[in-house]
This record gives sequence, C-alpha cells and structure tokens, in this order.
Amino acid sequence: MRIHRFFALVIGALTLTMTSAHVLEMPAKLSYDIDLYRTVNGTLYREFAIVGAAYTVFSILVVGTLAGGPAGGPRPRGAGRRRAAFSPRSCRGSSSSRR
Repeated sequence: MRIHRFFALVIGALTLTMTSAHVLEMPAKLSYDIDLYRTVNGTLYREFAIVGAAYTVFSILVVGTLAGGPAGGPRPRGAGRRRAAFSPRSCRGSSSSRR
C-alpha cells in the first residue's frame, strides 16, 4: 500500500508538471511571430501531448485503485454500516425536545 501511495504522488506531480510547463513558457511564446509559434507548437509539443495524456490516464488509474482499497482484503471496522450525517434517525430526538 505504501508503494502505491508513492506512485500516486509521483504520477500526480508529473501530470501537474506537464500542465504548468505551458504556463511557465507563455511569456516567451507571446513574443514569437506566428510562423515561429506554429513551428514550435507543431514540432516540440507533439510529444508533450502523448506523454501528458499517458500521465493523466495513469494518474487516474493509480489513484482510483488506491481509493478502492485492497480487493478481498480485510474491511475496516464498521464498513458498510455508515449513516448519512442528517438521516431521520440522527435527528429524531432534537425536534421533540423543542416543543
């Protein structure tokens, strides 16, 4: 479970890095003329799209399996018996005591 959390953190950080790289490069890109801008985006960032998509999908899968918990493993005490915070059962005594 600990290694799973580590991978979730690493892949999440890599996904955020791919996104923030474009934001950090924006001031330089705004100074490019249109031909240079098209050339840079058409050649340099092709791999960005492929790798970034793979990071995002992998991140969703890793965190999803981490959130699901171990399949077939021991269940936490009280699992499956949770009530809503404002169920009729939890609010039963408060309305009769105010009358």
